[in-house]
Formats: sequence, structure tokens, C-alpha cells
Amino acid sequence: HRARSMPPETPSRPRAGPRMMSNTPIPIINFRTNSDFPASKLPASMCMELADHLVPFDDAEYSSCTLLKGRAERVLIPWDDHLAKEMDYAPCVTHDGVDYMVGTIEDGGLLVPHHHQSGGRAYWLQSKLHNAIYGQVRYGTVLQKIHEPLQVMLPPPPSNDASSSSSKEPEWTSVKLIKWMATTEAVAIKEMSWEHIRSQGAQLAEDPIKEVGAMQYLQNWVNANANHQGLSADDPHRDITPENNHIMMLMDLLSDDDHLYSITPFAKHGRLLDIIEGKSRFSEPEARYWMRQILTGLAVLKNAGVTHRDMSP
Repeated sequence: HRARSMPPETPSRPRAGPRMMSNTPIPIINFRTNSDFPASKLPASMCMELADHLVPFDDAEYSSCTLLKGRAERVLIPWDDHLAKEMDYAPCVTHDGVDYMVGTIEDGGLLVPHHHQSGGRAYWLQSKLHNAIYGQVRYGTVLQKIHEPLQVMLPPPPSNDASSSSSKEPEWTSVKLIKWMATTEAVAIKEMSWEHIRSQGAQLAEDPIKEVGAMQYLQNWVNANANHQGLSADDPHRDITPENNHIMMLMDLLSDDDHLYSITPFAKHGRLLDIIEGKSRFSEPEARYWMRQILTGLAVLKNAGVTHRDMSP
């Protein structure tokens, strides 16, 4: 139904100019970018008034890696009844008294770091989660290298040929060398194209080089301050550890000729934005639950001397 009457029009007022902060000539403005601080629109003479020390993040240190191409690899996967039902072909082997399924890493799905800190770790690149500005984000699994590769005989895949005799024994003639074992640790792998970064980086606000530099700085800062030096016994930040600081930490930063790979833990419950869009409203306990985590993360950033200027779910 149409309203019987409309509210009276509000007289138009002249648009106000930039508000001024007290005791400073700097106007409060909306920054046009979320990657550079201060924004390029702000004159350099005003920059020093916004922060005592404008210290850029150090350049990130990438470790070289190899994305194996041209062949598939076999991998041991801890036995899981549900997963075995989903796989078309899941032969079982026993290693050190434990049952495993034998899976296949498709061509281009195995990312192997070269740095010695990896301890024989690699990453299995699997399904695509979503697009990213410079590439895509993929679901992955952490792999551990087997010290002594296994030679196993696998049965051929089941045949759909109705004419084949069901009483005929399968020929176990396929001998495979298995070098990798899957762990239960899931990761998110942000795969960014170097070509796209170099050609489009200057035209976009998001800067992946600064992003990974900031993440690496935070990782190093949290690790260095994990013993809480200088905090009093009643300081609430004493309970914050690298495992519960509510910041998505960088696990690995790898690079080859084609891509930059930023690897973080996989958030299996998805994004907060997805939860917000799926609910009409939060109850007070739910709101406190999420806000406590957000504020804890912001407190860690503040202690590290970092400001987050693009808060959004």
C-alpha cells in the first residue's frame, strides 16, 4: 500500500568541508587506497603528523620451490571409511602396522619447497576454493616425505566390462614407488601469478608483495614475543600465544618462476562474512564470541606496532 502522506522534505544544506582534528591542520579524509599508508593523495608534509615513525615492512623473504609437472605421484592417505567410499579406486596397503589408502597426486599438484626448514614437507594442491585478484586460492594438504620410499604392488582399477569373469583373480603387476604420506593438516594456498603482479600491480589497490611482507613481519614478531617478556603477571596478553592470537599466520611463503604461493592454515568453518550472510542477526552471546576474537587479534596487532585499516568480515 502507498503511504497516505510523505514526510516533509528536509531543506538542503551546503556541503561541509573537511573536518579538522583538534590542534592539528590535518583534515580527516577518506583514503582512496588500502595498500599504501599514508594515501598518495595526502601531501608528504602531512605524513609525519599522522604517525611518529613511518616504517615500511621489510621485503618478504621467499623460498624457492618446484611445482612438479609431467607426471603423477602416488601418496599414502590415512585410512578413512567415508573417504574410501568417495574414491573410485582406493587400494589399501599396510605400512608400519597402519592401514593407508593409495591416492594419486595429479600432474601439477605437488608443491615441493627447497628450504631446509621444510623437514621433508610438501603441499598437495587440490580443489579450488575461490578466485583471488592475482590468481586463486586452493585447498591443500601437508605431505611428509617418506624416508625410505615404498615399493608396492597395486591391483588394476576395477573393470566395467561385463564380459570379464568375476572369478578371475586380478593381476597384481603394477609396482609403484611411493615417496609421500598425507597428514591430517589442511592448508589454504593462495596462488598468485607473477606475470599478473608485474603487469597489474601498479593499477590495483591490493599489493600482494606488501601483504606477504606484513604477514611475515607478524609471524616473526609473534614468535619472538611468545615468551611475553616485559608483561606483568596480570596482563591479559600473557594468555595470547602463536596458536590463539586470532591472526591468520603465514606457514610458508614460496616462489617459482610463475607463481608466488602464500600458505596459511585452512579455516574449515569458512569466513565470518558467510556466517553473517546466513543469519538475520546474532544473539548477544554470539556477538561477544566473535567480537572477543576480533578484538584479541587487533590487540596483538597494536602490540606489534601494526594498524589494520581495512576491517571487514
